[in-house]
Amino acid sequence: MPLFAQNSRTVLNRPRNEERFLRFGIGIGLNVMDFRVLNSGVLVQPPRYDDSTRFWGSVDKVHPGFNVNALVRFRINNDMHIRLLPGICFGQRDLTFYNVGRKGMYGAEDIRMPIESSYIEMPLLFVYAVSRHSNVRPYVCGGINFRSDMAAFKKLKIENNQFIRLKKFDMAYELGFGFELYFPYFKMAPEVKWSGGFQNVLAPDTAEGKEHYYTAIKSLTSQVVVFSLIFE
Repeated sequence: MPLFAQNSRTVLNRPRNEERFLRFGIGIGLNVMDFRVLNSGVLVQPPRYDDSTRFWGSVDKVHPGFNVNALVRFRINNDMHIRLLPGICFGQRDLTFYNVGRKGMYGAEDIRMPIESSYIEMPLLFVYAVSRHSNVRPYVCGGINFRSDMAAFKKLKIENNQFIRLKKFDMAYELGFGFELYFPYFKMAPEVKWSGGFQNVLAPDTAEGKEHYYTAIKSLTSQVVVFSLIFE
């Protein structure tokens, strides 16, 4: 027997969807990775340089990546639940270094380093949804993501101008919002989420003779924007 929304002709799909304590699903998405770069401004004299100079790092180009996550959902009440989203996340950031000279004025591009990341991640999110309107329900979410970067375990790709590496582990806060869309046989939620790293992920490891690139950076913190479709 169809169930109708009060004072409406709209059929409510899956009207008791939120009553189960434990639910499962899957999420797929696209991401854009970035760095918050804090430069040191230290004067260095690399090999084959006649004088000391400064290098300045920035992310001038980003690449689209993708995510795949499983979903385990724990009910608190009809409006709140906890999400556990174990999964994988792939992406790349191009870190460009400029030779800015002793005065710190922007000069020519010195080198562009592709920094790949292959995260195994474990986001833990608290979700609050407002009252359902027909078959749409907006929500906000926030929590913590624990990540391990599998690309950081590999050797430096000297042939690709990769002279610095990232730390193997990172932790980030996450904030986002989305809309739960109820269909007769499943629920889908388009979601946009921001992930900001807590810690400096620049590892104290660099290629021999290229230490000036590591010295130029005081800290790197990861920043990721993710657009996902979550299915239950």
